Amino acid sequence: MNIESCREFIELAQCLNFTEAAGNLNITQPALSKHMLALEKEFGIELLDRGKKGVQLTESGRILFESAGVIVNEYDKTRNTLEQLKAKRPIHVVGHMEDSDIASLASMTAMIARENHHANIVFDRNIDDPFTLLSRESIDLFIGYTNPRHAEQEGLISRPFVSIQLLAIVENDHPLANRTSISWKDLQTQTLVKFMSDKTNPAWDQIEAACIDYGFEPKTRPVSAGNDVEFFSTPLRGNVLIWKRRKSRSAYCWKPESAPVYRSRKKTRTS
Repeated sequence: MNIESCREFIELAQCLNFTEAAGNLNITQPALSKHMLALEKEFGIELLDRGKKGVQLTESGRILFESAGVIVNEYDKTRNTLEQLKAKRPIHVVGHMEDSDIASLASMTAMIARENHHANIVFDRNIDDPFTLLSRESIDLFIGYTNPRHAEQEGLISRPFVSIQLLAIVENDHPLANRTSISWKDLQTQTLVKFMSDKTNPAWDQIEAACIDYGFEPKTRPVSAGNDVEFFSTPLRGNVLIWKRRKSRSAYCWKPESAPVYRSRKKTRTS
């Protein structure tokens, strides 16, 4: 239903006179009559009783009149909200959107911002040096793995959202394989697999910070990896892989205190 035809119907229903309604609407009477006929055709029922005594609403016309005001008011309210949205500067958000957890948080952030502040959110996968982008005010918000201390050193504010548990992935014959849980101190003598990529480096910074908090610099075996296939096809070779336990789809505040053990099957090479 054309919203302007709805407005015209309301005006006509209020004064029940085509000439007067057309004048109030600043349109010609033939145009108003044509629009009302189109409205009746759309609903497939007569809305107006055009008799010798003038124009009257039919029962269907009265029902439409009662609803038309609500329709127009909601339309105007929505249009006004959208106009306000267009007038505001969009909020630019960047992050590792290919990560399902971070993408979920970004989605919730957008929903809350739009509902509470009528803000227009623009997402960008460009995450090259997000702290610099924030400092230059090129972006408004970064969602991802980050070290709160690093953010504070850059003069930025960070807020943790969700703490997650970590897994220690080892081979079956590893000394930690039969443990039900381990502490960070248990990793002091172990070599940790350190994946090197834009996606994993921020997460590793937090693992490294946790080790330092417990009094040791972690020994690492750097592995270049650009995708999840490389992550999980890398032989452990007696080392330990720290990974997140997927219990929820939310973003991160990495505050691990202990990590349960997950035993993987020992990999063998085939020629």
